[in-house]
Amino acid sequence: MKFSINRCVFNHITSSPSYIKTKVITLIYRSYGADCLGFVVPRVLGPANQRNRFRRQCRGAFNVIHYNNNIASVGIIVKPKSMDITYSQIEGAFNKLSNKLLKN
Repeated sequence: MKFSINRCVFNHITSSPSYIKTKVITLIYRSYGADCLGFVVPRVLGPANQRNRFRRQCRGAFNVIHYNNNIASVGIIVKPKSMDITYSQIEGAFNKLSNKLLKN
């Protein structure tokens, strides 16, 4: 399933967001009518293949928490601090987000 996001949705999410920050990744989220996932991954962080791999891993982690936990519709923007991120770190950040959304 695609969770792509356009500029209007991006601005909506960043206008009054909530954050989940870890050492390597920041998740900006806000309730939204549909599930969507956006990325801020500048070229400075690494070559295209590493950036694309990071995006694929984030989409996979989002799919897992979305289908396993049945969370409400949410818009998420992902901002990494570097490309030296393991899948377990990505999964941990998304699990924190899932726990926070399930509490609310």
